[in-house]
Amino acid sequence: MIGLSLAIVANSTGLASAPCRMLLVHYAFNLAWAPVFFGAHKMMAGFVLQLGLIASLVPILKAFYPISPTAAALLGPYTLWLLFASALNWRIWQMNHGGIRPPVDNSDGKGKLRALLLASK
Repeated sequence: MIGLSLAIVANSTGLASAPCRMLLVHYAFNLAWAPVFFGAHKMMAGFVLQLGLIASLVPILKAFYPISPTAAALLGPYTLWLLFASALNWRIWQMNHGGIRPPVDNSDGKGKLRALLLASK
């Protein structure tokens, strides 16, 4: 839907227009998130990147809407995904570095079995 949104706006304004360039730069940063979070295991850096993505999406939506409300609406699910992914990223960081322990202690390797047993009660 991101690509379709970009295509709609590019069809009206040209791919070199400011709104299209904004989304392309935004998407480049989006592509950087996975290597930062998964590759480098930099969870807080990933979270900060997510916050930047959310913040940069606001002016993109404002720029797209006057050109095509449909193009702006197509970014709605992506906006929701960014919000969810940011919350998830934050929670994963907390569990790994923020002192919050997971609900099941897996230090002995039997945590999954214990979690299944607890869930069945």
